[in-house]
Amino acid sequence: MTDRLPPFIHAVAFAVLAAASVVALAVVPERWTPKPGEYVWQPAVAPSGPLVIVVNLPLQQLHVYRNGVRIGASSISSGKPGHETPVGLFTILQKEAEHYSNVYDNAPMPWMQRLTWDGV
Repeated sequence: MTDRLPPFIHAVAFAVLAAASVVALAVVPERWTPKPGEYVWQPAVAPSGPLVIVVNLPLQQLHVYRNGVRIGASSISSGKPGHETPVGLFTILQKEAEHYSNVYDNAPMPWMQRLTWDGV
């Protein structure tokens, strides 16, 4: 599915991953296989700089890089057949600490981060 992404996205992702590979091992083991809900978070390793989040759908993992250094990782739970998780480059459009769904019976959605205006 990554073949649909523009070539420069592949280059950026490769550069971020290559630059972080040495330092990342100190934060997250190379062959890390998290259990559901497990995460590693060490923001002090790189306290400032641009933030990039990379999601690996086949491995069901999320990795957080700051200034090219991996500072965290987590297990994830993505979409299921018929409701697949979309791939691509997304920018957070809106954040709300306290949010309630207008689609799912006013369900609480704490720490909501909107990626699109029409749902995903």
